[in-house]
Amino acid sequence: MMDASGRGELTANEDGRESRYSQGTVLRLQIEGAVMKEIHLHESHRSQTESTLRSDLRGVCEVARRMALPAEQLLTVIEEVWNSIPAARSHARPADAQSLLSRVVTVTLHEYYPMPPMHS
Repeated sequence: MMDASGRGELTANEDGRESRYSQGTVLRLQIEGAVMKEIHLHESHRSQTESTLRSDLRGVCEVARRMALPAEQLLTVIEEVWNSIPAARSHARPADAQSLLSRVVTVTLHEYYPMPPMHS
């Protein structure tokens, strides 16, 4: 299985499954990638329609569910990753950074707890 960067193999347990450590690493790398892309999009003043945040976070939520990680713990991991990204912490306007973090949290929750389809 490829790692989050697509360059290498993840470590596997004897039964061939990814270790929880590897899954956690993939999760953190996916979150970091999603946040970095969104920061770059924002800083380059490109259209919000170009955002891949929702699909990126959908993948994050899939990994979190495979790990049986509750949403509350996933949000804690997102905050930890966010705080480890210099571009997120040193945003020119703190209000913009807070707005982006709020968007990441909101989209994550919507993807973690998807709404059932409406039947008419």
